[in-house]
Amino acid sequence: MDEKKIKKIKLTASDGKEYMLAFDRASCKRLSNIGFTLEDIDEKAVIRIPQLVAGAFLKFHSDMSRAEIDKVWEEVKGKEALLLELAKMYQEPIDSLLEEPKDDEKNATWEVVG
Repeated sequence: MDEKKIKKIKLTASDGKEYMLAFDRASCKRLSNIGFTLEDIDEKAVIRIPQLVAGAFLKFHSDMSRAEIDKVWEEVKGKEALLLELAKMYQEPIDSLLEEPKDDEKNATWEVVG
């Protein structure tokens, strides 16, 4: 996935500090490795919502502690709308795994043999 195509959210905390939230394939993989899936976010909201939020900080703020992220999250207004946007953003790098290349001349080819 082209880094320029990654959607970002700028979150400004009450103290004025700005955070950039985003997902790339690496942050999606880290979440997947701990069992995160969007499919069970409603059923396991107490576990999955904090994981999704913390995962959004991984790309640009991987040095933040979970306590720091939780503190910022507590201040957020419009949590439901933000969660919906984060869920969409999380899915984009995953969907990009199946994107077709643009240039037909330099692409690998494949065929079933035998």
